[in-house]
Amino acid sequence: MGLLQPAQSEEPELTTDAEADLAEQELGVPEATFRAGGRRTKLKVFLGFGLVVYGLIANYLWWVHGPARFGHLEFHFLIAPPIIGGGLLGFLYRHRGLRILLFPTGLLRLKPGEVESFPWDGVATLRVRTDASEPQFEWNETGELVGCWLPVSVPLVQVWNSWFEVERTDGERVRFRPAVADFPELAKGVQMGTFAAHWPNLLATLNSGGTIHFGELSVTRDGLRLGNKTLPWAEIREASLAHRILQVKKVGSWRAWWAKEISSLHNPHLLFGVFVLMGVKKPEAASEEPDAKPDAN
Repeated sequence: MGLLQPAQSEEPELTTDAEADLAEQELGVPEATFRAGGRRTKLKVFLGFGLVVYGLIANYLWWVHGPARFGHLEFHFLIAPPIIGGGLLGFLYRHRGLRILLFPTGLLRLKPGEVESFPWDGVATLRVRTDASEPQFEWNETGELVGCWLPVSVPLVQVWNSWFEVERTDGERVRFRPAVADFPELAKGVQMGTFAAHWPNLLATLNSGGTIHFGELSVTRDGLRLGNKTLPWAEIREASLAHRILQVKKVGSWRAWWAKEISSLHNPHLLFGVFVLMGVKKPEAASEEPDAKPDAN
């Protein structure tokens, strides 16, 4: 999938529609198209303006006709709402005209006068910030794992709490936030695309005795590695994801052997694929098996 270059400064700036048409001519019809706008965007605009107007009226009444005191509660009721509302409106304005095209080989991120291309096999790392507690898997007819993704939500106000970020091998990095309609489907499509591109090479590396790095945590066919510490696969009690924290627990211990916020991990969807491949249990599955007890004799 080749890169489409933005228009040069001496040429007329292309509209997003024109750039999308050019992309379809060169790359074919995309599998999916995501645009900024939709019903949730209208709700966010209304909410943003409402918070700003509320803040102006509330501050006027408080400081001009009220006690004019300032403290912790006053900050939350007087200062925070217009800041959040203004930030929400600014977020929507910065992403106006955004369009994202998904192709079998990668994605294009289009804005007026700006084109960014991320081929799946050129994505070095993917990071996700999500409240999901259960990764999703896809299997083919023969029972082979062919996809994994972490579902993402679409908050109405706190748009900074949901995102995914892709970084190419050349260091170019873009963070995608819920500025387009059907954002959860976009996040799924990107994770599935990068999984399909990198999973075969990952399996080959593991089978040849190599090491796969997911940030500070690494995996081999023998187990997990964290610095100088190694945890064999057979000694892993469970791996759980809750409140954005991924925990790995060791057999015989209720304390976490390792815990980290999910957004700090590189390619967590691939890591969960490795967990499934190596038979690492989820909490409910691990709880069904009784702990081994010492023989009384």
